[in-house]
Amino acid sequence: LFFISKNYFYRLSSPDGLLSEYPDFLSTIVILIFGICCCFGLRKNLALTVISSAVNVGALLIATIYMFIHAKTNHYSIIYPGITTNIKYFLPYGILGLLSATTISFNAFVRSSAPSSRAQEVKRPPYSLPAASVTSILIVGLVTTLSALALTLYYPWFYVDAENAFLNALKDNKESTGANFGRIFMFCLVGSGFVLGLLTSLISPMLASINVCLAMVHDGFMPFMFSRVCRPFKVFF
Repeated sequence: LFFISKNYFYRLSSPDGLLSEYPDFLSTIVILIFGICCCFGLRKNLALTVISSAVNVGALLIATIYMFIHAKTNHYSIIYPGITTNIKYFLPYGILGLLSATTISFNAFVRSSAPSSRAQEVKRPPYSLPAASVTSILIVGLVTTLSALALTLYYPWFYVDAENAFLNALKDNKESTGANFGRIFMFCLVGSGFVLGLLTSLISPMLASINVCLAMVHDGFMPFMFSRVCRPFKVFF
């Protein structure tokens, strides 16, 4: 079963990249499942979105707590071996730089699709949407600050992999004060949480695409029959 799934469902691109080769049947199945979930409307999918987001943040917090427990204070002031200066490299742009980067990252990844798809779910969109955006940015900034601090105290900053920082730090930090079994267990637990958390990034644009298609129908770019309501699910065709 492992051989079949590895060779036909989620083959990794050469040499060892994270993107699957085409045809990627596993991703197709996941998209079809989410497409069926979207047919049940925004309210029914809200629970799935909240759960996947909570799992993602929970996995990040678990990794942060574990790294704080096994942190080494000398990693905070450590410098790259090839650099002779005493410049500190943690938060080089200060708190304002961190907030600016958090805002840019939030808008780049979340964009306006998630807020716009939730606009019809709130009673006062002009008040609720800005409040939700500001609250989300503050939460992301706080979690990012704590996780970055824990990561740099757990693993030297110049060894951190930009592509997969937490998992590679848990896998490669052989000098950690924690037990080897605990480190491997945390790697599997946190990695699974991160993968499940990616569901939010996939289902949110799919939910927003329903409103996009409805707007295209009203503008005449798609047949009007797609704007009819499907009675069993109370969503648009």
